[in-house]
Amino acid sequence: VDRRLTLDLASIIDELQVRPGEPITVVVNTSGGLASQGLASYDLLRHSGFKIRTVILGEVASAGLAIALAGQERLIYPNALLHFHATAMEFRKPKEVIEQQEELIQREQIRKIDELYYKIFTENTELTRAKLRKLELNEIFLNATEALKMGLVHKIIEDTFTL
Repeated sequence: VDRRLTLDLASIIDELQVRPGEPITVVVNTSGGLASQGLASYDLLRHSGFKIRTVILGEVASAGLAIALAGQERLIYPNALLHFHATAMEFRKPKEVIEQQEELIQREQIRKIDELYYKIFTENTELTRAKLRKLELNEIFLNATEALKMGLVHKIIEDTFTL
């Protein structure tokens, strides 16, 4: 998940405006990336005016989780995994080089990003902030059944599925 993906996604949504009313299926399979770009992709999909269906394939982690939650309909393949971890800054320097003020600024940036992600999760799933934080801090992988039980997805794909 990077700026290129977000820009490509914006371009695709723009091109699809000629076919309003048709649902868009977004297959998500990523080990993550930049948190800010995950949030940007979520916003693009959620506010596109289209009905969005997200399909989780393989591993979806980090910033990819926000993208997966953008779907009004969320499906997961039986062998897919969701990977949670705590927010980290993309531009982190070695700790011994960071001055105290820089560290405080980074903590505040992480807090803001966490708040945005918590809002997405609590609005789109049954997860509470405390449960989400526990998943992140323990670097939890959830399988399809666990993701369904927690309200992260609506259905496990069990039969033939076409996009």
